Amino acid sequence: MLTIIRKPSAWLIAAFTILSLFLWHGNRQKQEALKVYKQQYQAKVDDAFVTLFNKTPSYLPLADAFETIGQAPDTAKPDVVQQSIDAAKRLGEELTDQTVDLIRFSGIFDNNTAEASVEDFIGSDAQQQDALFLLAIRCDIHRIAYNISALYWKARPKVIPKDTKTMLLALAKEIRAMDDAMTRLMPAAERAAHGAASVTELKKQFRAELEPRLNKIEAIQRSANFP
Repeated sequence: MLTIIRKPSAWLIAAFTILSLFLWHGNRQKQEALKVYKQQYQAKVDDAFVTLFNKTPSYLPLADAFETIGQAPDTAKPDVVQQSIDAAKRLGEELTDQTVDLIRFSGIFDNNTAEASVEDFIGSDAQQQDALFLLAIRCDIHRIAYNISALYWKARPKVIPKDTKTMLLALAKEIRAMDDAMTRLMPAAERAAHGAASVTELKKQFRAELEPRLNKIEAIQRSANFP
């Protein structure tokens, strides 16, 4: 018994070809749209980083406040010491918030991929960015100032412990180093704001300068066994 194999008709081949072309065209349009959204998103993230960087206040007032507390004699008037502690609380909160926000917008994107994907909206170095973010949270400068305030309020007599003073002076040194790094990068940030410098390079330099400072700040807190 012979088996008859029917060849697909011309109209079926034509329909299949048209459908394939339609699907290919639709996928290409989707890729083009995603690529545009990706570029717009990345541009907004870069703009936010540069704007935040250029508006970052000096860290030196916080370093000064920590040094004032760290150098305060045991005979210092409590209200004068408390003023410095209150300043450190306010400035520490500003520094922590500003640093965390800069890290949040410091993601570096990979524009060399052949096709755009949802992952392009996360950043090609998300793990490193998350690690730095968590490091900044652990350092939490403003928590240090708040804890010192609580301990000083309970202290009888009103004195700052010697080991706490040593810790504050060491922290002040690292905060000054952070300010120096930000100052060195400021010209590049100003050029990036006008499109004359690479935002990606600025982000890389910022994170390279920030990470060792935060590591030292965390180490200082641990060595002092501060709450």
